[in-house]
Amino acid sequence: MSKTQDIRAAIVATLAAVPGAGQVHAYERYAANHTGLRAVYAADEGAQDVLQGWYVRRAAFAAARVTPGRRRVTTTWEITGYRALADAAASELVMDALVDAIADAFELDPSLGGRVRVRQQADPAGITLEEATPVMFAGVLCHAARLRLVTEHDETDPAGPCR
Repeated sequence: MSKTQDIRAAIVATLAAVPGAGQVHAYERYAANHTGLRAVYAADEGAQDVLQGWYVRRAAFAAARVTPGRRRVTTTWEITGYRALADAAASELVMDALVDAIADAFELDPSLGGRVRVRQQADPAGITLEEATPVMFAGVLCHAARLRLVTEHDETDPAGPCR
C-alpha cells in the first residue's frame, strides 16, 4: 500500500468511526440508476433507511524535495457527504452537527495515527467546511457538505538523491 493509500484509508476510518456518519466510501461511488446509487448511500437509522453517506477524493497534491532523497507531499482531500433532506426532522441541523462531529474527530487525531505531519502553517488546519447546500442526489433532495483536509507527509523521492 502506498503512503497516499494508507492516508486515504485513515481518513475513511476516521469518518466511519463518527457516530451517525452513514456509509463512508474511499472513492466516489456511481451506479447506473438512482435506485442503485441510493442503495450505495443508504444508512440504517433504526426503523428506516436514510440516504446518508460520504466519499473521499484526492483533489490535488504537490511535492517538493526537502533533503536529498526525501520529498514532502502536500495533498488536498475533498470529503463530500449527502443526507436526505427532511424538513420536519430539522435535517439541516442534524447535518451541521454531523459536520462538527467529523471536524472534532480529525482534531482528536490530526496526524492520522502518525501518518501525516501536523501542519503548523497559517493555512487552516484540520477539516474546513468549503460548501453546504441543498442538492438533488440520486433523485432525492439532500443536504450536501464538501469538506477539505490538507495533509503533509514525507516520503522517499522516486528520483533518488539530488546530485
